[in-house]
Amino acid sequence: MRGIKPGLSAILAIGLLAGPAVSVIAQEEATAVEFTGATSFGPCSLDYCDNPVVTPFTDPRLEGQFRVWARDVAYPGGPTIWALGFSIHDDEGGWVERPSITFTHPDGQEVTRVVTMDGHGAYEGLTLVAEVSLTGEIWDWHGYIVDGDLPPAPTIELPALSGFVGTVPPNGAYSAEITSEDLVAKGASPEFAEQNQGTWTWAFADGTFALLQSPYIEGCSGTYESIDGTLVRMVTTVETECGYRGDIRWAPEPDGIRLQQLQTEEATDEQADIDAYFDRVFVRVE
Repeated sequence: MRGIKPGLSAILAIGLLAGPAVSVIAQEEATAVEFTGATSFGPCSLDYCDNPVVTPFTDPRLEGQFRVWARDVAYPGGPTIWALGFSIHDDEGGWVERPSITFTHPDGQEVTRVVTMDGHGAYEGLTLVAEVSLTGEIWDWHGYIVDGDLPPAPTIELPALSGFVGTVPPNGAYSAEITSEDLVAKGASPEFAEQNQGTWTWAFADGTFALLQSPYIEGCSGTYESIDGTLVRMVTTVETECGYRGDIRWAPEPDGIRLQQLQTEEATDEQADIDAYFDRVFVRVE
């Protein structure tokens, strides 16, 4: 039977990403003054709770009024997630935390936080960084007041998966001349190569595809849809001597597109055939 073999669904395996080298920026004129102290819970208003000092802070710039500002969502049987920020103020200025997310486990145990606070007023240009851990109703603070720049935020990017994407391919017809010699050279079996040589044309149009192997067989057609933008699921609905069912991704090329059949979890003898078939550019013809 001629035609690309149907029924090959697949899964794409993604390897661990190797991280870039980490650089350390030394600032000769920067200073970081260590401090410790502890606060507790006090009276609360709608927006914040006062945090009275229970262990004096070792840095006099932190002798003001501590407050914690928070909003929370409790998940039944799960954690309570908090959007939380501290503030400290006195007659000369204050400190405001860059709000962050934290959570408490279902048993009530809170995770240790690292807070970053910007100085205001007399403390303008200073930054407070601290580890803050909650034990019972006591917040233990251990950190530094930094006079200098913090390291810049890194640019975090996810690499493209070999240029292939799982959105729907652009409408159009894409064709490739495939010889049996080329298929065998790329790892296909002689039987598959003999059956699948010819001019293959894929046509995509708003969720419907057509597939033709000229001059050998009558074409077949079906539907396709993107699954969460990660893959394109193809299902033949009008099947003749050809048929295709599987999950693919595609990548743009200057004169057309490449198609990629996603591999199944179980290795199959057919996968080498399919890989050989798709290892080419399908040139846009209309």
